[in-house]
Amino acid sequence: MTKKTLYHLSAFLLVLALMACKKETLPTPLLLPHDDRSEVKYVCYITNDQRELQHDMTYLSRFYVRTDSSTGKHIHYYIENNKLIRYYGDDDGTLWQEVKLDLAVYALNAGYPYREPIPFSYWKPIFRKKQGFGSEWDVNVDTTYTVADSTNQPHEFQFTFAGEARLDGWTDLIVPARRDSALRVLNVHWKSFTQSVYDRTAKDSVWVQRGEGREFFHPQFGLARSMSDYTVMRKNQAPVSRKSTMDLYYMLIPNR
Repeated sequence: MTKKTLYHLSAFLLVLALMACKKETLPTPLLLPHDDRSEVKYVCYITNDQRELQHDMTYLSRFYVRTDSSTGKHIHYYIENNKLIRYYGDDDGTLWQEVKLDLAVYALNAGYPYREPIPFSYWKPIFRKKQGFGSEWDVNVDTTYTVADSTNQPHEFQFTFAGEARLDGWTDLIVPARRDSALRVLNVHWKSFTQSVYDRTAKDSVWVQRGEGREFFHPQFGLARSMSDYTVMRKNQAPVSRKSTMDLYYMLIPNR
């Protein structure tokens, strides 16, 4: 066998190996366990560039409530901060989470009076595996709403979220809920994200958050860690850099 033939055979085998890796059967993970009375709790904290805590650590609980398939989709419900939130997985292995916001809070942070809640929700794809490892997806959401300033003059605001994500692969992760052994988790890299609120009446940016992040999903336990590195810019204030982390801290799963 000639060197040229060996070279082509090696190249062919390498291509086959890469194709096999790409076609690896990947699970669609949970967001949290689907067991009645199950609870997962996260410890959350924010630091600055010097890794100094910017507030006391907080604990966020999520309680599974039920699954509803009356619409043809298996939509799962859980409670977080007294909000009923939904998520589901589709036939392509994409995980969709409902995001609920009060848009009036963003105006309050910019100095506008808070008069009443302005609820807004959208479906965000947080996991995708259709093309295997390396799967990429975009998220683009925007809406407009009206708030009144201190003189009761109306301002039209525009809220926007835009992000780009990629499924990188498997990662071993130690979290407080499982210090005895590492969890094998699927690594989603948010290569970039931007949330912003723009005052279209005054033609001025009110609030901008821009950065990158990662989310790690265990097939059975759900979200194990969420972290981001970002910059926040508020109207008439200097930009600040922050790092946020949300770690799986506690799991109560009956019958497991």
